[in-house]
Amino acid sequence: MLFQNQVLIEGFLVEDPELKKTKNGTPFTNFSICFNKSNRKNETEWETIPNYFHIKAWKKTAELSAKYKKGDALSICGSLCYSSFTDQNNNKKAYTFILASSVKKIEIIKQSQTETSSENEEVTIENEELSDEERKSFDIY
Repeated sequence: MLFQNQVLIEGFLVEDPELKKTKNGTPFTNFSICFNKSNRKNETEWETIPNYFHIKAWKKTAELSAKYKKGDALSICGSLCYSSFTDQNNNKKAYTFILASSVKKIEIIKQSQTETSSENEEVTIENEELSDEERKSFDIY
């Protein structure tokens, strides 16, 4: 049986993504998006809880992601990844993130509370292969 690891998430950029390069020149970027979730507090009140998601992108996807600015609404497709490491105090740490394969800017129309796709550039990288050096430098093992 084949299992799928596919994520589609939409949210607002928390800060401007910064494009970086590995030692061998491969572009990558890390950034976060956020959206608010409403939960019922009681029968008459709702509370808004922010949800943050960490995103990592490589190559063309990273270059495109770096063009967006804080507050832009994005639609991101990718896969859910897990990484663990031991910090300097010998404590084991772990985190999850989304490895982006497609990033697209979306337009929010506030009057009707609907989302429409904009005509902005989109890039999709199918089965993008990363070298062992790239994976290690990006901490996705």
